[in-house]
Amino acid sequence: MLLNERSFDGLFCDVSSSNRFDLYYNQRFSDDPVFNHAVIDDAILKSIDELDEESLHVLLYEVKSEAIRRNVPPTIFVERFWKISQRLEKGAIEDGYVIGGLMDILSKEVRADSDNLSKDQNNDAIETKDVGLWNEIFMRSYSINPAWESELIRRERLFSNDRNTVLFLAREKGEACGCLLLHKFPSDFVGIYCLGTLPEKRNRGIAKTLMMTAEGYAARSGSKYLTLQTVVRDGVTPMYEKMGFNVEFERDVLQLP
Repeated sequence: MLLNERSFDGLFCDVSSSNRFDLYYNQRFSDDPVFNHAVIDDAILKSIDELDEESLHVLLYEVKSEAIRRNVPPTIFVERFWKISQRLEKGAIEDGYVIGGLMDILSKEVRADSDNLSKDQNNDAIETKDVGLWNEIFMRSYSINPAWESELIRRERLFSNDRNTVLFLAREKGEACGCLLLHKFPSDFVGIYCLGTLPEKRNRGIAKTLMMTAEGYAARSGSKYLTLQTVVRDGVTPMYEKMGFNVEFERDVLQLP
């Protein structure tokens, strides 16, 4: 699941790597931690004895320095299941970080008959290579800052032919009204991203159609699991749980004001 996320992040971000952390960053999206965050090396996170207190603060300083060098806000993603997570968070708070948010990471086992589920007769979803239209629906669905548009389109054009990444458009009476990005990596996982519906088209079954499309795609491609992320304060985790998803773990988003 983490590999899927990190692979997806690489579609929209550049990566600055060291032997202790990776910084995913994109200056054009600097106000969004999803596109600007550090991931501490797994070997450090797995070991309770990997870092003493002084080394921990040195690491946090290195993350802050690299983020500032890249002109993005210092942010660290910390999954709560790691052995060092509590000590890392305590050290970060001592250094001025705050917990800026909580994320749920969910998964669902793909049913073998997922591609045969009944669809809503009022709408459908199709795979698309029309990056311009997909991006328009994506931006309108999420009320995205217009300043992001040129960089979003540039990135989307770069990965539009990536065999592991597929764009879908939902349609109502033939008119595009929703969007979805699916990212298959590793082979057993399909990540659900950029699921959106135009504000004036919500509560009409369009998101459900897109989710069924995601599960059908996963079944056809031989994947075993769907995965997605939610921001807890958005209150959408219960909706996905009703669809059969389970919360696998939580993640704190540590931000330096």
